[in-house]
Amino acid sequence: MNYEVKKLENSRVEILIKLEGEEVKKYTKEVVNKIRGKAEIPGFRKGKAPDSVILKQFEEAVKEELAEKAVNSNYGTILDKEGLKPIDYANIMKVESTEDKIEVVLTVDVMPEVKVGQYKGLEIEKEKFELKDEHVEEELRKLQDKSGKLKEVAEGEEAKLDDTVSINFEGFVDGVAFEGGKGENYDLKLGSHSFIDNFEDQIVGHKVGDEFDVSVNFPEQYKEDLAGKAAIFKVKVNAIKRMELPELNDEFAKEAGFETLADLKEKKEIEIRERENSKIENGFINTILEKIKAGSEIEIPEALIKQEVKARIAEYEAQLQSQGISIDLYLSMNQMKKEDLEAQLRPIAADKVKVDLIINEIAKLENVEVKEEEIEERMAEVAKYYGMEIEKLRAELKAKGNYENFLESLKLEKITQKTIDLLVSETIEK
Repeated sequence: MNYEVKKLENSRVEILIKLEGEEVKKYTKEVVNKIRGKAEIPGFRKGKAPDSVILKQFEEAVKEELAEKAVNSNYGTILDKEGLKPIDYANIMKVESTEDKIEVVLTVDVMPEVKVGQYKGLEIEKEKFELKDEHVEEELRKLQDKSGKLKEVAEGEEAKLDDTVSINFEGFVDGVAFEGGKGENYDLKLGSHSFIDNFEDQIVGHKVGDEFDVSVNFPEQYKEDLAGKAAIFKVKVNAIKRMELPELNDEFAKEAGFETLADLKEKKEIEIRERENSKIENGFINTILEKIKAGSEIEIPEALIKQEVKARIAEYEAQLQSQGISIDLYLSMNQMKKEDLEAQLRPIAADKVKVDLIINEIAKLENVEVKEEEIEERMAEVAKYYGMEIEKLRAELKAKGNYENFLESLKLEKITQKTIDLLVSETIEK
């Protein structure tokens, strides 16, 4: 067996497998015998047709079987010799055969060569968080808003921004009512920008019982029959409600589960520091990875990008299903096709694949390893998260045939984290 390997773009290789002489005769005999045992050929008892008849009547089938034999018998050996790691199935592109020669051309995406840029001694500026009174005040305001209650305003009082109004409305374009433009007792928060154009602004200043017209323009990127058109909405205000907030005092703190307002503030200070410092740390790590990525050379295989896109769509579907929405309904609501979603996700997926390959290569260069007890610790954390004993989690995974894959994913997760920790430790903070 002879072969040639040629590198193509995006970490794809072309492999030419050549077989000649006795090897071809041996494979041909095996294929002919296999076909002869199954074929029904007029004029011959089953299994008794001569080689020449089989080769003539089943020429294409023989050719396909010979190609598969040539690949199956030699593909693994070629990969080992060349140090190639396939990440997808090989595709047979061309087959040529004669009585004593077979040539098969196939292509396959393989793990790429990764030339990592500088990853030690990088100088990167890291933000510093300074807690201020307004940070705590904002958190307390959020708690107030959650505890607030909508109450109807006094008779004769006008609607203001942030009020919630109950309205009846009907829309007209060129004097004709349009489909979907009518509603009754609709609750609208003024200033939420949930209605088009300046619709909400024109309700400000009106009182309960007022009936009036609102003039708006539909945006250019709207439904085809209404895009860019002027419309008049006839509106009636049924009710005006305003948020009444509780006072920030010890009583408020007690309802939130604290002894005093000072205790509540202290807890919020801790939460804010943890949250903001976590954001800064994640941003710092992303900047490190971006800098390494910019100095690295990788040809990303198409197969890896497709796998990542597929995984992201699966995650998206799961999120939507948890909300009771199917992916098809979501796409329909957003006037998209699945191909549009894939196109949106592709650059994000390609970037993620590139970063993963870089981290993987650095882990190899730095001999990053994970001990068995570290995997056990992580598995215990996962079991605790799901409220299970670790042995029960292990048993369920084994019963479903997912145990080995699960261990491998934990190992990869731990290697990634340890590699990132190493990169952070090797970076100089400015």
